[in-house]
Amino acid sequence: MLDQADTRARDTELAGFFLHAAGNAFVHLRMLGGPEMEELCAGVEPMGRYPYLRFAALLTAVSKKVRDMDPMLEELGFQMMTDWYRLGPGKGIVSTGVGFLKYQTGSEGYRSVVQGPAAAIGEFTLLDLDDQARSARVRSTTPFPRPMERGVLIGGMRAPGDLAFVEVENAIDPSLFEIRFR
Repeated sequence: MLDQADTRARDTELAGFFLHAAGNAFVHLRMLGGPEMEELCAGVEPMGRYPYLRFAALLTAVSKKVRDMDPMLEELGFQMMTDWYRLGPGKGIVSTGVGFLKYQTGSEGYRSVVQGPAAAIGEFTLLDLDDQARSARVRSTTPFPRPMERGVLIGGMRAPGDLAFVEVENAIDPSLFEIRFR
């Protein structure tokens, strides 16, 4: 995560849908609610752009209530992509799990929800995809927590409904996601 003092964080913006889905996911997970949630998500328009620091504030609010954030962040990523697919533009953009992987890990997918200087936002890149072996590898240099990105990959690939199994691991190298699916 980019630190609030990092000037790159001030130059990075997220699509409103990204923030809205994150807020809804935390309400769904019973991590946020009431006035706190209303304050953090007030006035968010799905097609608007909002400072990265607003998203960081959501994570900070939740981290004050949860000892181990990793499972919450993975579930957040999963829920965000489920919402993106079902309630947002996802269904009109991708029709398969592998289609999501190609879209999200290309410049079009990631940069459709995150904007800013390349040094601040990094990349979410598909390194290889083996349809025969039903596996892929993705490299991330983004400022987002890796557990959340695992959830993004799992949720996005499962959302279209054509895959029964998606496993994402990044234990050896936190920025390299090994994906198996069927």
